[in-house]
Amino acid sequence: MEVKITLKSIVLFQWTMTLLSLSTNWLPLGYLLTQFSLIILGVWCAVEREDAQQVFLYISCTGISTVTDSILVGANYPNQLSSLEKFAAAMSIIFIISKPIQALFLHQIYKERGGQSSFASIGLPGISSAYEDLDSLSEEGRGRYKPMKTVEEVQDLPTYQ
Repeated sequence: MEVKITLKSIVLFQWTMTLLSLSTNWLPLGYLLTQFSLIILGVWCAVEREDAQQVFLYISCTGISTVTDSILVGANYPNQLSSLEKFAAAMSIIFIISKPIQALFLHQIYKERGGQSSFASIGLPGISSAYEDLDSLSEEGRGRYKPMKTVEEVQDLPTYQ
């Protein structure tokens, strides 16, 4: 049995966990801005259904958000907690733990939209690799390939004494 997690369900989960984490005011404004920026990016990905680049950006921002949320929650954790603050702290910690799992589901959505699944193929758009596979060249392409000259073939080698 395969569980299908959609992009809309991930955004809804992030929105719910953000509201539960921000039910008190012990977290800084940066946490709020990070979470709602991530939610806006998720909505943009849900609207643009064909392109995989938005989903890759969403995965990247989710990873960055995991690190920044850990720092913000750890740095601003209060000494004395009321019961509502304990609940908000627990929700923010659960939310941080769930973000790598969300990134795995987002990576699956990225592959479904036609994104490249290996991390070695990620590069800047428009920049081609200098690697040329000589075995896969056609017969017409083989005429363009000129191997380097060997030392014996070069006539004008300088002599050193």
